[in-house]
Amino acid sequence: MPFCSTRAPRRSVALARRVALPLVLSLVATGALAAQDPACTSRRPRVEGLRIDGNRSIEDVELTAILFTERAGRLRRWFGWNVGPAACLDSVEVRRDTLRIARWYAMRGYPGTTASVELEAKGARTTNVRFRVREAPPIVIDSVVVDSMPPGVAALRAFERAVRGAPLDDSLLQRQTDSLQLLMRQSGYARAAPARVQHLYVDSTARRAGVRLLFRPGPLVHVGRIDVTIVARDSTAAALEEPEVRDLLKLKPGDPYLARSVGQSQQLLYSYNLYRTVAIDTLPLGRAPDSLLMRVRLVEGPTRSLRGGGGWGTLDCFRTQTRFVEQNFLGHAHRLQLDARLSKIGVGVPLDAFPGLCAPGVRADEFSQKLNYYLGASAQWRGVLGEAWHPQLTLFSERRTEFQSYVRETSLGVLASLERPIIPRVNNTFTYRFDGGRTTSDAAVACATFGLCRFSDRAFLLSPSQMHAAGVTLSRSAPALGTPAVNDERWAVETRLGTLAVGEPSSRVNFNRTQVEYALYRPLNRHVIGAARLSAGAVFTKRALEPLVPPQERFYAGGQNTVRGYGQNQLGPAVYIVNRITSTATVDTFTVGIADPDSGYQRLAPAGGTAMALANLELRTRVGWPANVLQWVLFVDAGRVWNNTGSYSVSGLRVTPGFGVRLVTALGPFRVDVGYNPYARESGPAYLVRQADRTLGIPGRAICVSPGTVEPYNDADIGPTAGAYACPTTFRPPLRRGIFPRLAFHFSIGEAF
Repeated sequence: MPFCSTRAPRRSVALARRVALPLVLSLVATGALAAQDPACTSRRPRVEGLRIDGNRSIEDVELTAILFTERAGRLRRWFGWNVGPAACLDSVEVRRDTLRIARWYAMRGYPGTTASVELEAKGARTTNVRFRVREAPPIVIDSVVVDSMPPGVAALRAFERAVRGAPLDDSLLQRQTDSLQLLMRQSGYARAAPARVQHLYVDSTARRAGVRLLFRPGPLVHVGRIDVTIVARDSTAAALEEPEVRDLLKLKPGDPYLARSVGQSQQLLYSYNLYRTVAIDTLPLGRAPDSLLMRVRLVEGPTRSLRGGGGWGTLDCFRTQTRFVEQNFLGHAHRLQLDARLSKIGVGVPLDAFPGLCAPGVRADEFSQKLNYYLGASAQWRGVLGEAWHPQLTLFSERRTEFQSYVRETSLGVLASLERPIIPRVNNTFTYRFDGGRTTSDAAVACATFGLCRFSDRAFLLSPSQMHAAGVTLSRSAPALGTPAVNDERWAVETRLGTLAVGEPSSRVNFNRTQVEYALYRPLNRHVIGAARLSAGAVFTKRALEPLVPPQERFYAGGQNTVRGYGQNQLGPAVYIVNRITSTATVDTFTVGIADPDSGYQRLAPAGGTAMALANLELRTRVGWPANVLQWVLFVDAGRVWNNTGSYSVSGLRVTPGFGVRLVTALGPFRVDVGYNPYARESGPAYLVRQADRTLGIPGRAICVSPGTVEPYNDADIGPTAGAYACPTTFRPPLRRGIFPRLAFHFSIGEAF
């Protein structure tokens, strides 16, 4: 042992010397080379700084790209390391750079612009370079003539508005001409010759110019013969026969050749998920100048797939899902999908072995103590009602919870939909839903929302219920997941009629639920994207029946995708759960309990509302900093959720600003948002929930303890058939002090909208 204990350190020291010595020598050599910097001299100093002043019409980044002179890299400037371009000043090229700037301005419509250069020595072998630009007034296009453009191809008035009044910019004219040329080719003029741009006149004194765009479309080209080749998987019979493929194509022999029809045909064939390759090409030109021969080649891929995945979420704890897909179910490209999902793993019985790995709020939520699950089978029937309609039928069973609010257990659910694409990304969908199950709500929420204030009355909610709902949705879909929306928009209008029968004997509630949403995404400059969303919704029914609108049909707000200054579902009507009373009072000879708002509350139970308004505004960076995978967001969220009955008073929208960071991943952006909430909690009813104790004969109750309550606190003061007591909305916690208690943190994957 003594021998081993002394030998090991000696070997370690020797190894450290062998490694450290070359490293030290390397650093010394690097420092020496950095000090010498042989690439630059006093006559050709290193460019430490590069600046352009006076340019108002053209940005620095565009001008810097055309210059020969460049700035030394950060490693050279900060540490003196000889890595990267030397960036030594060339006295000849720096003078030529002033001419390059002038020529670039002339090409962009500002002839007469001049530039000069100033050098500022910083040391014996370093210098700063500053270009000063003196911009001339632009030559403005005041006359536009478009010749030989076929009618109906493009909106020429919009094109003329975009060009007229702009500088005589050759690059702008070329871009506009190319866009019109592309539209012309996509409209059937596949053999159009290149367009030409002519300057009709240029008045340098008046700074005015006229331009002419000459197009040569040639004849309208039609589709000729179409050859279809199908490569079946494993040399078996093809899933779709050649006549079926021809029926799916959006272009037929004799039709005008439209590029968008080719794209739509390719997209439709890919949507069947049967083919690994869908190639639609034109064959070599034939003798007829007005027709094109085409070839469609399809290579089939696997028709069955099995996927699984898992993860962790703030509200779901551990979760997992599995999906099996058969793309050619019963032939003719019918699609069968089987789904299974589990959540609350870790805290939910029977998989409750790891509760410590779940969020504290989930562990305290009574609705999260059992597993959530979903089992479903969905079938899509292709071509049954023609290719324009897409019918789908889904059968499912599930247990679904809304955090700290309710649990919905559906023994059997049916969802039938009929979707018809109108134009690309715009769909019209008709739906029918049957939901047979039961809803269990928080004791206090059941009392405030459903009028069921005693535990014995909650049997009303535990009774089986049946809901039928039919609706229609018109929507423009969002961009694909993982594709950031840069210059786009989406919208949706959804309305449905429903009827709900609850209890024995049943009480029937007829309602209409309508919601509209619009989102807009626009680039503000090269670095920032603006995103905005507006949404509103309401549930319409008889005023006396509004408290019986089922929880899954009510509106909730607050959280990672709505108003981020609030916790999940905590904006709008809610009730406060307290764990003790602070005083008692005598009302009509019996005792009532009162909870003091200054003493706080145990938790907030969202009740949802029958009306909702929401607005979001974001500024999203397009360029990552300090790394390309990190992007930053500033946002302002505003929202309101309320009940039409007036049971809860919510005065105005709640506006919460905040900021966030996005980490770009293959699954989409991992999002961290921090919202600031300057508001005090809304006033609402307060309840002391007392669990039943069967051994002592004590019934469970949700006791109203709001200031001003008239509900008896003691069971002896309540008759066995006494009705529900109205609970005043007078419990209002004090305004939170400090900055940190007003911050709400949210973690998720994907953009908020």
